[in-house]
Amino acid sequence: MRIPTGNFGNVVAEPSKQALVPQDNQVSNALGRLGATGMQIADQMLQEKRQEQEDMARAKGANAALDHEIFVKNTTQDISDRVARGELPYKDAQDELRKALGSQKLPAIEGLHPAYLESLDRGFKRQAAAAEFTIGKVVEGAQRAEFKGQFGATLDKLGKLAGMPGADVDKIIQQADLIIPLAKKAAIPDDVLGKTLQDWKDKTWTNHATQRAMQAKDDLAGLQKLEHDLTAADGYYSQRLDTDKRNTILRGVINDRIRIENRAQADIDRREAKAEKVIGQMDAQIASGIPMTPDMALTWLAKVKGTAYEADFQQRIQEEDQVQKVLRLPIDQQKTFLQQKEAALLTNGGTPRDKANLARLKTVIESNTQQLQNAPLLFVQNRTGQPVAPLDLRTLLDPNAAGGLSSQMSERVATISAMRKEYGPQVKMNPLLPQEAKALVSLLDEASPKQQAMLFSTLRGAFNDDSAYTAAVMQIAPDSPVKAVAGVLTAARHSITLESKWYGTDSVAASTDVAETLLLGESMVNKTAGQKAQDGSGKSLFLPPRAAFNNQFATTVGDAYRGRIKAQEVDLQLAYAYYVGRAAQTGRLVASEKDVDAALLKESIAATIGELVDFNEKGKVTAPLGITKDRFEKKIADAFVQAVKDNGLPESLAYQFDNYGLAHYHGSTYVPTLGGKPVLNPKTLAPLVLDIGDGLLNPGLKVPK
Repeated sequence: MRIPTGNFGNVVAEPSKQALVPQDNQVSNALGRLGATGMQIADQMLQEKRQEQEDMARAKGANAALDHEIFVKNTTQDISDRVARGELPYKDAQDELRKALGSQKLPAIEGLHPAYLESLDRGFKRQAAAAEFTIGKVVEGAQRAEFKGQFGATLDKLGKLAGMPGADVDKIIQQADLIIPLAKKAAIPDDVLGKTLQDWKDKTWTNHATQRAMQAKDDLAGLQKLEHDLTAADGYYSQRLDTDKRNTILRGVINDRIRIENRAQADIDRREAKAEKVIGQMDAQIASGIPMTPDMALTWLAKVKGTAYEADFQQRIQEEDQVQKVLRLPIDQQKTFLQQKEAALLTNGGTPRDKANLARLKTVIESNTQQLQNAPLLFVQNRTGQPVAPLDLRTLLDPNAAGGLSSQMSERVATISAMRKEYGPQVKMNPLLPQEAKALVSLLDEASPKQQAMLFSTLRGAFNDDSAYTAAVMQIAPDSPVKAVAGVLTAARHSITLESKWYGTDSVAASTDVAETLLLGESMVNKTAGQKAQDGSGKSLFLPPRAAFNNQFATTVGDAYRGRIKAQEVDLQLAYAYYVGRAAQTGRLVASEKDVDAALLKESIAATIGELVDFNEKGKVTAPLGITKDRFEKKIADAFVQAVKDNGLPESLAYQFDNYGLAHYHGSTYVPTLGGKPVLNPKTLAPLVLDIGDGLLNPGLKVPK
């Protein structure tokens, strides 16, 4: 079988074969034929050999052509792949191909006809040209891809620049238009290019508006400007964003604006509410009578600044100045000032504001007066801002503790004395702070009767001032009137007439003994929880039945307490405590549910309240504790004569005192009565008060109603 030689795409002219010419001579013919045959055979053999050589050369040429084609294709594919992978720059691809093809020379094949060799060369060149065409397409595609990538990267970078704070978006948009030629080099179709660029611009404008919305979410002015740019015909985005995108962003902008406006309104409302509260605080401060400090005023001013209450603040400052000026006046002048203001308002009229100011001023003066009179130390503390040093009252249980408290007591007495000098005698000598008075009651409740007596004695030594000590003890009277009177009697060192006799010597007891009896009886009447736990019972065999005692007490005192029900309740407690204490001292036990000793009851009244006197047989009163009936009647008659003289009343009245009755007024003062009613001074229309200026203080003595 012969190898196909092919013609490599070329037609080569073959030499024509020689025709045999017949001979006449047979031998010659034969020889000729033989010779011709031999030559023919030899020529044929030579021809066949040549043909074989030529066929072989042509086969080698065909194989060389195939090898070259394979090489070219492989090289072309390799270069294409390397360009695609980025391993070979597309700009170097043609050179790389030429370099590779240049290494492939036309093979020297022996016996290959020149025509076939030329055909083989043309085939090599044709393969190279095809490869260059292919690589050219690859290069062109890579170049377009690069241009396209550059176009996309440029748009991306411009988009990032547009998102930077303070970016000039208009200028960046113009820069985007300048890269259109680059996009055309990337062979991007015009319709695709136009849409891509427009989409990018829309996205850039949208991002720009969104960024502004985010930055201005807490800036009302910024939100209002952006809202205008999104909605107005001349707004910045009117020709830049489509309606849907503008509406989407606008919705968030409006919500943020409303939120800020609501928050601003809420802030305003809160400020107004706080400012209103400040005015209330100022009113309370003014009403307390305590001057506002500079820090208070500055703090309140900051809270009302810019609010509807700023003017009210200034008014309150003026009112506070006026109030403080009034409060520095003596109490009687304060009351006079208030009366003048009330009269002016009633006469001349005024606004609701004037009425409110007057009401506040009245409250201040009344509150200030009450504190000044009843708690002068608190008044000073509030006025000066300097706290009063507290007393360690438990040291009173130590007999040697008086010296430790003496300096504090002396300082307090001096302070109150100065206030009494400045504001008048209405200021009470109350040297204990309200909380200390409560603490003293608790301390007494914990102590035994002997310890209580010792405590009172130590307290008096600390004061070294009987009037100040008495006032201090009387501060506990509202909580424990029995202990208060016992405390007064402990330090009084008076003799108290228990019974006046027509013959013989009066029955008299020392005030300290009466105090001891009172404290003993009180400890039995009002046992503490500890005492009840100790003896297992709240009752005592020395306690008379309370109902029977109350009835007997009321019968004995008669009308001595007319108009003074509360005073009777207090004095009843005193008499009952003394009765029980005295019964315990003498060993008198209760025999029955109605067993009340009339003589002991009368002694109890005389010892704790004072002797009963039926004055001019027109009603009973009690003489001041420690004053006998005869002495009392003499002193009250002298006081009546002096009152007539002092008040410029007719002298004839002084000789008509036998026609008058008598009623308690306060302490050791009394009021004459006619027909059971207090006698009034015709000039002042105030009760005509008779002061006998003696006797121990009794907390039950009140002004008659």
